[in-house]
Amino acid sequence: MNYFFPDQIGENKNIPPVVLTKIKLAEENLTFRKNPELLEKSVEETKTITLSHKEDIVTFEFAALEYSAPEKNQYAYMLENFNNKWINTGGLRSVTYTHLPPGDYIFRVKASNNDGVWNSEGLALELIIKPPWYGTWLALIIFGLGFALIVILLRRYEMARINLKNQLKYEKISTDSLRQIDQMKSQFFANISHEFRTPLTLILGQVDDVMSSEINTTEKSKLQVANRNARRLLKLINQLLDLSKLEAGNMELNSSQYNIVSFLKGLLYSFESMAASKEIDLLLNRNLTIFP
Repeated sequence: MNYFFPDQIGENKNIPPVVLTKIKLAEENLTFRKNPELLEKSVEETKTITLSHKEDIVTFEFAALEYSAPEKNQYAYMLENFNNKWINTGGLRSVTYTHLPPGDYIFRVKASNNDGVWNSEGLALELIIKPPWYGTWLALIIFGLGFALIVILLRRYEMARINLKNQLKYEKISTDSLRQIDQMKSQFFANISHEFRTPLTLILGQVDDVMSSEINTTEKSKLQVANRNARRLLKLINQLLDLSKLEAGNMELNSSQYNIVSFLKGLLYSFESMAASKEIDLLLNRNLTIFP
């Protein structure tokens, strides 16, 4: 026979300790013997666990050490830096996280006994999710430097292309300017030559008229020298006029055979009067052999 006194039954004021009972990666239970690279101690004593980004399904199981009415124990958990609010699970004693971003987290669990007395301090476990190699600071710095280098190279290429384009444009402008200057020079020489040609033609006409009249031999010789020089000057002027044809590509080469002695005699006679005024004798040796 069992008996009790109802007035002697009081509230359970025992604050239940909270412990971690199991850590699972996917469906694998972690132990410090089987997984020494992850756990250095037993699960109950573990304060920190480090996982890679590939281990993205992790389950924590926990329990409150209160045995008066364990089925009435209540639990709440929180993962700091992920969700900073307590989540009540009722009597459920496990929680699973999937695809956690790389970072540092604190997993906290608190529990209450059958009369709702909570252990507010509960348990705390530091959870570190390592980033992939391309998400580390070193990789980000390398990527940043590489991107900056690419931007600098592209900028230099673009500046070189712009400079080359400007240089070609400048050279084209310079070439066009030189071409225009040459055209202006040619036009200027053509105009001057035309201006010289008209009065020179009139002078030659007057010299021919005087030479055809009856004058003494000495004066006629002087007029012949003047006539030769005037015609030579007219020939030079005609050659200046031929420059425009030469630049336009419309002038053809007409080669012919002449007696060089006659050509040289004409040059000599052009300077005969000037040489005589300075008492210089000009002689043409036609018997000189230049080539053996």
